[in-house]
Amino acid sequence: MSAVVLTVLVLILLAPVGAAAADPQTNPTCWTGNQCRAAGGHFESGRGECAGSVWGHCYVQRPIDIQVHIPGLAGKQVRDLAQYIQVVYAWGVRVAAIAAVIAIMIGGLLWLTSAGAERLGKAKEIIGNAIIGLLLALFSFVILKTINPDLVRLSLPRTMMVRTIAVGAQFCFNVPSDVPILEGGPNGAIVADSARASLRCGFTYHTPSALAKTCVGYTCDSGKMCLSEGTGTYECVEGVIGGSLGGDSEVIRDPDHGVELHVVCSDGSDHRILSTHWIPTAQRQRFFTFPKSPSAIRAVESACGGSTGEGTVSASTVRGFTFWMIVNGDWRAVGMKSCGGASKPLSVTASDEGNVGNIVWRSLGDDEFINQMRIYAALRQPRPGFPVTPFQCDLTLNRSNFP
Repeated sequence: MSAVVLTVLVLILLAPVGAAAADPQTNPTCWTGNQCRAAGGHFESGRGECAGSVWGHCYVQRPIDIQVHIPGLAGKQVRDLAQYIQVVYAWGVRVAAIAAVIAIMIGGLLWLTSAGAERLGKAKEIIGNAIIGLLLALFSFVILKTINPDLVRLSLPRTMMVRTIAVGAQFCFNVPSDVPILEGGPNGAIVADSARASLRCGFTYHTPSALAKTCVGYTCDSGKMCLSEGTGTYECVEGVIGGSLGGDSEVIRDPDHGVELHVVCSDGSDHRILSTHWIPTAQRQRFFTFPKSPSAIRAVESACGGSTGEGTVSASTVRGFTFWMIVNGDWRAVGMKSCGGASKPLSVTASDEGNVGNIVWRSLGDDEFINQMRIYAALRQPRPGFPVTPFQCDLTLNRSNFP
């Protein structure tokens, strides 16, 4: 039973390795001739896991030039000393065979012209020595291999160059510029560099030279956002509030809490009106979204205890909105200036009336808050004069900004 379990574990461990080695594009030991020459190495094609019409290995050691051409070599270069010895041995066997034949002919001539026992013995000795020498030259390889196979394995250490393989990215706009993005399949047309940022949300594109073989587009028409509902597929969603979280998010974010939308009233009070959870993705990047719903619209309209009933909140009662989340174990608020760049928390050091969460709202300028109309415009139902404009806030959290 234990042997069966061990066999299964070995197969499981070896399966991914074999799958990775089967693709020369993502095997770091496989190079094309142009790649190897550009890196200053010596290219040798068609061997092992890198066998193919254009793939091979790239070595640091370059061929050695020799002064005298040896038959059997293509040109006046050898790969290394081991190849030089092998070629010289092969050529030496031919020379020995010719010399042995000549010696036998000389011995035979002496034999035919011998007039006494002394010359006949000399002829026999020459012929015998020639035959023994020829047999040693021909069978020396077999003799050495029989004694010890390592004696005939002339292989000097060679340094194989390793090629950098890009990991890739989940979204095409994050794919490194030196990794081609293909459309229409693994052998499709290359997407122009200028078009990477405009690839359509939800469409899958191919990056065969990266470990991540595919990426997805992220661009939507005006008025829509590219978001996932946690199923791994992305689509353009109309009229929502949301965004992404990147940077050091995996180490400073509390995975059990999401994002809260708070309203800051003119009297200095802070109120949570909406909350949402993180949407996990395969990468370190995460998403959050507040879906459009009647209850969300009512929560925004009734913020700070008043509404005009015309889709706006009285400016006299609302200063603006903020996003709250747990960073480094503490609840932190971010405002409008944190969207789309390096995020920083809203914080002041003074203590005053209306201080909520160590933030003195009165000391903050209006440009620090997310404008109330930006939030409501993302949630309202489309109607004449009130177009739906989604509000997207992409956050980048780094430890240096959230001590």
